[in-house]
Amino acid sequence: MSLAVPEAADRAALADVVGRVVRLDPAAVVRLRDTGGGVALWARFGGERAELVEREPNNTPGYANLLPMGAPLRGTIGKLNADGRGDVDYFRVPAGKGPRVVDARLEGIPDVDLVLEIYDPEGRRIAKSDEHGRGWGEWLQPTTIGPGEAYLAVREVWIQGASPTEEAADPSPLTVRWGAPQLGQGGWESEPNDWPAAASSLRAPGRVRGYLGRADDQDWFAITVDHDGPLTGAVSAPAGVDLVLMRDPAGKRPIDKHGAGGTEEFVVEAHAGTPVLIGIARKLPPGVDVKAQPLQGLDDPYELKVDVGP
Repeated sequence: MSLAVPEAADRAALADVVGRVVRLDPAAVVRLRDTGGGVALWARFGGERAELVEREPNNTPGYANLLPMGAPLRGTIGKLNADGRGDVDYFRVPAGKGPRVVDARLEGIPDVDLVLEIYDPEGRRIAKSDEHGRGWGEWLQPTTIGPGEAYLAVREVWIQGASPTEEAADPSPLTVRWGAPQLGQGGWESEPNDWPAAASSLRAPGRVRGYLGRADDQDWFAITVDHDGPLTGAVSAPAGVDLVLMRDPAGKRPIDKHGAGGTEEFVVEAHAGTPVLIGIARKLPPGVDVKAQPLQGLDDPYELKVDVGP
């Protein structure tokens, strides 16, 4: 089953869980405990603990497993749902203080095409990773969430006429990290910023690093200056990645002077109080099947540096 936006019943369950689950005490102390059979992460969460092995049933948000911070949680594709759909596993990022950034890596299972998504407490999908095909893992690049809980869902891609996988022999470890956004000088971009209205803020002079973690990923930046002058910028691409810069939302004036691994540059006139929009995207060769052949540079960052003249 593909990871689509939840049906009405699932959205209601996500919204309802906000009032039903025990909230994490912000002052809770998370510690490591040696359990003999391995290391488990424990949290003061009303008696709930974050373990390193998936606990069934967790096929609805109300039963989502509490995620350990930064440690791989071993999940599996289990039994089919009562309606014959493939297994879906929900995992929960605990509530915190203020905006946070989450990134998640899901390891692949032989002959299974997995999808990884993240939802907010109201059931709205925040981000999705379905870039790779059978046997490959998925990665949710750094994504901004609010102070409330967030839910990650893992399941198999639905294929019309094909039987869902049941009781897969191999696990699919999921590693999730979250923390305060690292913005500003020398920081990192965070999703979603795929369109101009959601552009990440950047002040010149400054620099930021980011990832083009999907074939169709676009990263937009709203660059501000303290005084009028020529705004200069340079984006260094990861090895094997051909970047294109966009100077307007319609993409009518792309900057594409160099090939894979090169640095693209721009110069525009900037005015104090008026952000300059710059988009960064990947240029794909014609006919590339990104599911059959994983793209280069998904895990390698680019760097954008900007400066303003007198």
